Amino acid sequence: MPHVIQSSQIPRKLNSLRDLPDNPVIIIQGDVREVLPKLPDDSFHCVMSGPPYFNQRDYGYDEQMGREKSLALYVEELVGLYRHVRETLHRTGGVWTNIGDGFTCDHPQQRLTGIGKDGGNWGAHSKIAGSRARDSTGPQEGRKAKDLILAPAAFAAGLRDDDWWLRDGVVWDKVSTSPQHVTDRGPHKHEDIFRHVKSERGAYYDLLAVEPEFRTDVWRIAPQRYRGDHSAVFPVKLAETCYRLGSSERGCCPSCRYPWKRQRVTNGSTHYEWQPSCRCPTHTPVPCTVLDLFSGTGSASQAAIDLGRRVIAIEFKSDYVRQAVERLRAALAREEAWACRLTIEDYAARVSS
Repeated sequence: MPHVIQSSQIPRKLNSLRDLPDNPVIIIQGDVREVLPKLPDDSFHCVMSGPPYFNQRDYGYDEQMGREKSLALYVEELVGLYRHVRETLHRTGGVWTNIGDGFTCDHPQQRLTGIGKDGGNWGAHSKIAGSRARDSTGPQEGRKAKDLILAPAAFAAGLRDDDWWLRDGVVWDKVSTSPQHVTDRGPHKHEDIFRHVKSERGAYYDLLAVEPEFRTDVWRIAPQRYRGDHSAVFPVKLAETCYRLGSSERGCCPSCRYPWKRQRVTNGSTHYEWQPSCRCPTHTPVPCTVLDLFSGTGSASQAAIDLGRRVIAIEFKSDYVRQAVERLRAALAREEAWACRLTIEDYAARVSS
């Protein structure tokens, strides 16, 4: 059963992950901007993040990310947030970010008054979870109407300028696309995925963990339908690919948390063996821990469970948390998840003894 805790139940910064309940899945309900500074440093081997896209949706609460008045403010908000992510990231870890783009409004009257073609007030769109948001304040930063915003590029460059290393820029080819009622440009069926790391060298990356078609910078993954009320869900396969590349399936050292790596061995024939990447005494590896930011209804957390990783998820909306609990409970009940659960419990027993 996933363990849900409120942000208010973490009164101060944690010293280590051992300060959290011993559970393969922990969902922290709260604003990521409040939760991240409380999480322990140097803890997560891989982070999966899908922040709200700039001016695309209204999730129905005040001061939500993605509804800033300008692209510059949006990037500034994310750069500040990712400084806290960097503190929690292990030295060998990386952050995968899925972020989409959009266009400025193309109707001047609509931008200035919020009145749409049918006379409806698009600027005062009802606040339904994941509903499409409209720009009723006019062009931002002098951008031209119908102009591609290039929010992903601005985000990626903003992090790079803040002392991150941009190591991967992946095109997520969605294979198909929903109908787009435009006649003066081609329909979009791709989004961007970036991997940022903390330093020039040392980040974990395992190409042998994924299928050959995911060893390039273009991934073909069809969108995944979800019956809940979250309309911006990305496929479990997408998060699974990121976790496979960015965290060790063999686990990590329980002391220094350095991941085990595949080492090439030549002994009659060439093959790979799992070996620790640290110099700690002989040990049994424990599951790597990943962080699911803006977890929504739990797609990335489900991928972590299926792969035997321990996952900490952060989500603000109570409706999404409720849906994620039901979804992840079913994932934990599957046979392949028991290995993760037992390993975590055994590790806790060894630490307490």
